[in-house]
Amino acid sequence: MRAQKSLLPSADFLPKRDISDWSALLRSSQKKAPDARLIIMGGSSYLDEYDKLLDFILQRNLQDRVLLLMNVSNPFAVMKQCDYSILSSYYEGFGLAVVEADIVGLSVVSTDITGPRGFMKKYGGSLVENSQKGIENGFEMLYNNEVKRLNVDYDEYNREALEEFESVI
Repeated sequence: MRAQKSLLPSADFLPKRDISDWSALLRSSQKKAPDARLIIMGGSSYLDEYDKLLDFILQRNLQDRVLLLMNVSNPFAVMKQCDYSILSSYYEGFGLAVVEADIVGLSVVSTDITGPRGFMKKYGGSLVENSQKGIENGFEMLYNNEVKRLNVDYDEYNREALEEFESVI
């Protein structure tokens, strides 16, 4: 077992993610979860969000607990090294990050937003309030191993998606 527990939020360094909430959460949770660290991986930086987040981390001396990765060629190799994942966003489409995390074997939580809500409910996922408190609750649930893996048969899911697509064309 690794000495640290790693959390991978869905990233992309976009304002809709409000990733600074995660860094603030790690700092406030140092007593409850001293072995937790955050790995933030993204492919783009809108309006210098990467630089803003890096400054936030350095100003609060969180560099030992937060790792920023940008433009990773194989994100799944990094994902497999994590213990759990969370999708926190103000708004989202389908939420492919939830599926990707599940496929590589991570327990996953999502904030209760329109995009991933239906999928999470259908397959037994854990939703938390879309707020700082909700994110804290999701982190605590993941850290304490209280989140069950999604119950998805991806072969069946793909068949259903293909049938639905073919029915409309």
